[in-house]
Amino acid sequence: MARQPVKPALVHLVTGFLGSGKTTFLRNALEGKLFDGKVAVLVNELGEVGIDGGLIKRRGLNTLELTNGCICCEIRGDFVQETEALLRKYKPKRLLIESTGIAEPGRILQAFYEIPPLKERTAVEPVICTVDARAFFGLMKEFAYNYVCQIKTADVVLLNKCDLVKPRELPAIEKAIREINPRVFIYRTEYCRGRFERLLRPIDLDVAARKREIADQAARPHADPFVSFVIQSDRRESLNRERLVGFLKALPHGVFRVKGYVNMEGKTWLLQYSTGVWDLEEQARRRNNVLVFIGVDIDRSAILKKYKKLVEVLSHVTRRRGP
Repeated sequence: MARQPVKPALVHLVTGFLGSGKTTFLRNALEGKLFDGKVAVLVNELGEVGIDGGLIKRRGLNTLELTNGCICCEIRGDFVQETEALLRKYKPKRLLIESTGIAEPGRILQAFYEIPPLKERTAVEPVICTVDARAFFGLMKEFAYNYVCQIKTADVVLLNKCDLVKPRELPAIEKAIREINPRVFIYRTEYCRGRFERLLRPIDLDVAARKREIADQAARPHADPFVSFVIQSDRRESLNRERLVGFLKALPHGVFRVKGYVNMEGKTWLLQYSTGVWDLEEQARRRNNVLVFIGVDIDRSAILKKYKKLVEVLSHVTRRRGP
């Protein structure tokens, strides 16, 4: 009997700027069983400590974390090898990829269109881009290239955090998005919640146009001005909530993202900070304090000095520079 050909894994790339809601979308989509069949997840994070991947692993999914760098910079190296190994080991129907917030998605898609054996083993589904409605215009001024790359490559934009802007402001944001990508479908969301059936519906992809965009992104040097560093301890120092809020409010403009775990009031909390707004989510499992900071021109020593005021013991600090 002839061997049946292996069906290609359906690849869903989730892109979007720092703190726009990529992990939140994946958590909601997986909990709501939006994606049918066997699912594997690949999470790429800038920091040395993986926070987002751990949130998804708790769902019992086959998850691979690529930390300490953007896969755009090593698209023909570890990323290809690790992805191929993931496909061979788990044989998923769907592969969900969460890129870093500064990724150029065209470089990632290039691997699935051009590089064997990924080209033969996968099929690219609609590309999903999360956009922070509240911070859109401000970040577009500072990081237009990243935003344009991500939106231009997307098939679906999840315009997230719509509850944080006035309804009359949304049409202008959507107009700006469509000026970048006229064919994109836009969902307005809060906390990236929704049914999003269109993500699984076949769409008429202009593959030729997409490949031109991929080639354009791949031809440019991958400029990465971002740095990240981690503050962590091997103890569960209890932080004062009021002081923590003061610490977050005093963060310099260059810090765009903070994520990690903090202990307060006898509990562990997941901290998510993005461009001046933060959220705390109580966790069932106790953890040590660990915070990942991502930004541009960050004065690490100044942030560390302020953090030391929150706790009595700071065991160690690790740091990674952007490539």
